[in-house]
Amino acid sequence: MKKIKFGETTKILLIEDETLFKQGETGDKAYMIISGRMSVLVDNIKVGSMSDGEVFGELALLLNQKRSATIVSITPTELIEIDKNGLEQII
Repeated sequence: MKKIKFGETTKILLIEDETLFKQGETGDKAYMIISGRMSVLVDNIKVGSMSDGEVFGELALLLNQKRSATIVSITPTELIEIDKNGLEQII
């Protein structure tokens, strides 16, 4: 995983089959997929996938909960990291 900072914005680059976060971890960021595809795993079982334009991780961030799923890149993926302040501005 590579993080690139542009002022207030952080871009994350993932290669294929790289884990962004794991189920049960503390959720302090949400993410928006700029390009690529991500798998959603619950208890190590694939339950879905996400692609360009989707936002995820916001519930753990807003509700101060643990991550409810593990997120793994299917293809090389580019994300924008969103902190709590940024998410509140978007909402």
